[in-house]
Amino acid sequence: MEGGTLQFPLRGSALDSLIPHRYPFLLIDEAVGFEGEWFNCMFEIRAGGTFVQGEEFDECGLVEHIAQTAASRAGALRLMGMLDATLGYIASVDGVHFARRARVGELLRSRVREIQQLGNLSLVEVEVRVDNTFLASGRMKFFAVE
Repeated sequence: MEGGTLQFPLRGSALDSLIPHRYPFLLIDEAVGFEGEWFNCMFEIRAGGTFVQGEEFDECGLVEHIAQTAASRAGALRLMGMLDATLGYIASVDGVHFARRARVGELLRSRVREIQQLGNLSLVEVEVRVDNTFLASGRMKFFAVE
């Protein structure tokens, strides 16, 4: 990072600066970066991985991946000097819709954007796709702690 900018994409140990999650609970392989108001991440579903049951990634894992995508966005904003908070908590998960479960070998492409902020409380919406196929969407509220 130089002068409030980050060099995307971020992979491997570079993700450590965005979120506190580590293997085997890290459910992001790459922080792709910002595209307009959307922040993008990717994650490949691997056999034997956390939240993988048989050949499928369960819904709890997908919600956790969504939360980590949102947290990665906040981490990126913090490193860019656009957010003071160093810790955040999920306040609610609303309106989550699952079209289907992800399968081993599929690459999740998730994106998140903030749609409302009031003080330290942010409302974000997230979408997850595999290729161009819709997989899940929802909204989360996060409480940021400075």
